Amino acid sequence: MNLRIRQLIRFLLSPETRPQRNNRGLVFLFAFLSASALWLIVTLNEEYETSLRYTVRLPENVKLGPEEAPSIRIDARGSGIDLMLAKLKSRKDTLTFEFTEDEIREGYLMVKRHEDQVKSSLNGVQIAGLKPEKLYFNYLTEFTNKVPLTFATQLNLAPAYQLEEEPNLSQDSVLLRGPKEVIDTIKFWKTTGKINQQITSAASFDIPVLDTLEGINVFPKTVSVEVKPIKYTEIKLNIPIEIVDRPSDLDIRLSHNSVDYTCLVPIDQYSKIERDMKALKISIPFSELNEDIPSFIPEAALPVSLKLIRKVPMEVGFVIIYPSSPVSP
Repeated sequence: MNLRIRQLIRFLLSPETRPQRNNRGLVFLFAFLSASALWLIVTLNEEYETSLRYTVRLPENVKLGPEEAPSIRIDARGSGIDLMLAKLKSRKDTLTFEFTEDEIREGYLMVKRHEDQVKSSLNGVQIAGLKPEKLYFNYLTEFTNKVPLTFATQLNLAPAYQLEEEPNLSQDSVLLRGPKEVIDTIKFWKTTGKINQQITSAASFDIPVLDTLEGINVFPKTVSVEVKPIKYTEIKLNIPIEIVDRPSDLDIRLSHNSVDYTCLVPIDQYSKIERDMKALKISIPFSELNEDIPSFIPEAALPVSLKLIRKVPMEVGFVIIYPSSPVSP
């Protein structure tokens, strides 16, 4: 190689080809660049050995566990130019292996079995060795399942407003994708977040679906919800208790003769509810009284539009008084 460079310089400086004084610097520069290019070409065509490291790409139906992406080391031989290109490729490319069902089930693959796949990715490079012999994976097969979606987003209802009915979601379920061992344990999913806008009338909002569980993908990630709030006010009701079907010769004494209910009522129904509730009573059949448990929980048949705040008392005690036996003379 050095002999060729000297011959080139000698030719350029021979009397027959010697340039004029003012062109001599340009000739030297040309000679230097030519010699460097020639040296580089010869050097890159010589054979070398080096190590390459490639990341292994997992199949689409395989989910990598918490460890880093697996990689293999390739001991390679080839020309300088081929190895340089392979080195550059290894920094940004990955190797794709066709996993067999046995390898996926066992959790590792024998790298030697996939040597032909490695060769096809490294044109012009000879493979001298592959390490490690076994490439282990901590992965889980992905699985999809549809589960019910429940509303859990925080609403910002204006004071004195309540929902007329449960929020209406545009979708009643979501599709989950992730490790089967995790997906199988999930029985429902929920919305999340908060609606900051104060709500005073019927409206529709786009709300997010929970999407922060690591390793689980959810579709869709947002849904629409319709809410119908109405204005409520407080109403107090005193509802008497009566024991029905009582034998005529028995008397019943109660710890409380009525129950006080405090409820929320739609403001436009207040007058009607107040009027209709005047005739309401809590009827307890005598046959349901058990002297071994001398109390009962009173339940009034309230209209569905009422929302109970509290009731007093929660439990009513009773005593059954039997007639006295006649005194013998």
